[in-house]
Amino acid sequence: ISLGSCLCLDTGPRRKLVPWQQTPRELSRNAEERPLLLEKFKPPTWEADDQSNECYACNLEFNLTKRRHHCRRCGNVFCGKCSEQRIRLLLFSIVEPARVCDGCFRDACDENDFVDKTIPRLRSGTTFTLRNALFGGREGTLQLNRHLTDLEFRDANNGSVDVLPLRSVEDVKSVSASKGCLIVLVDSNGRKKEYKFDGADARESRAWVSAVLDASKRAIRPTISQEVEAARKKRKTEKAYQAYKQSSEQRRESNQVKRSELAKKYGIER
Repeated sequence: ISLGSCLCLDTGPRRKLVPWQQTPRELSRNAEERPLLLEKFKPPTWEADDQSNECYACNLEFNLTKRRHHCRRCGNVFCGKCSEQRIRLLLFSIVEPARVCDGCFRDACDENDFVDKTIPRLRSGTTFTLRNALFGGREGTLQLNRHLTDLEFRDANNGSVDVLPLRSVEDVKSVSASKGCLIVLVDSNGRKKEYKFDGADARESRAWVSAVLDASKRAIRPTISQEVEAARKKRKTEKAYQAYKQSSEQRRESNQVKRSELAKKYGIER
C-alpha cells in the first residue's frame, strides 16, 4: 500500500476516523505543495457495471443469479464468491468492515497495520543520539512529520532539525552494538549520506527499523489508484489479445472448411 494518512479511531458514538494532524480536506488547501500525498488518500474509481460482464477474478459471466459486487478497495466488479471477505479500510477512512475481493483483503490487512501501528509509532517519536564523526553525538527526538513525508531529528539542545525524506531512504539497519540504527539516504544525484543513531533500548530500535523500512517503501510506491488502473489496462490488453487469437483461429478453421468443400466439389486432391 501506498503511504496514507496518519489516522486514529474516535471512540465516540459516530466511530469516525480522525487524522492525527490534518484531514484530507485541510491538506487539500495546500494541494500544490503535497500532490503526491493527497493522491494517496483517494480510492480508485469504481468500474462501471455496464462495462463489467464477468467477474474480475474467476471470469464467470454475470446473470440473474450471479450478481455484481464492487470491491470497496480496488473498485473492480466481482461475483459474490470472489468478494466474500469484509475488512476495515483505514486508508480510506472506512472503519466499518466493507466488502473486498480476496487480493485486496490481504493488502488491506497490511495497510490497517500500517495505520494502526506503524504511523503512530513514527509520529510519537523516540529519543536517539545522532552520532557525528567530528563532534561526537547529539541527543534529540526522531519522529515522522505531520505530512508523513519526512523523518525529522530535532536536537534537544538547540532545536535544530535534520530532515530525512522517506523517499530518499535506501536502507535501514539495526546496529546491535549501540542499540541503535543506521539510515542510509540517497539524493537525486546518487550521493549517499548515512545517519547513525544510538538508542537506549534495542527492542525499540528494532521496531523503529521495521517501521521506517515500511514507511519508506510505501512512500515511493505508486498510489492504489495508479496500481489499479495499471492492472485494469493490462487486463484489457490481455483480453483483447485473447479475443484476437480466438477470432483468428475461428477464421482459420472456417477457411479450412471452405477449402475442403471446394476441393470435394471440384474433385481436387489435397
